[in-house]
Amino acid sequence: MTLYTRYTRLTRRCRSSRRSSGLFTGSKSERKRNGGDRMRKNVILHGDCLEKLREISDNSIDAVVTDPPITPPGGIVLDPFAGSGSTIVAAKREGFDYLGIEREAEYVEIARARVDEDSEKIDKEDE
Repeated sequence: MTLYTRYTRLTRRCRSSRRSSGLFTGSKSERKRNGGDRMRKNVILHGDCLEKLREISDNSIDAVVTDPPITPPGGIVLDPFAGSGSTIVAAKREGFDYLGIEREAEYVEIARARVDEDSEKIDKEDE
């Protein structure tokens, strides 16, 4: 099984999980689709998948694996370079308050729209 196949199968399993920690994935084609230099990353929250992804040592995967959140329960997540809002979406999904800062007006609008879009998606899942 190729590394890409293992990664694809693993991320599919992760997408349905709603536990803490984060995986942000992206590709050059996503960068083109979402416009601009900055990449709008998919946000996948999970627990078990982190360890499996850390076992994959090939750097060709365009993914950023984060450690478990260090924000205490009821805390606020600060993202001083909010970009397209990936960290804000992840914080909101985990139930944290958040503060995103972005100097580019274009990306402020992208982040706002993305948070709103994700909120609607979560509301539909809860129904």
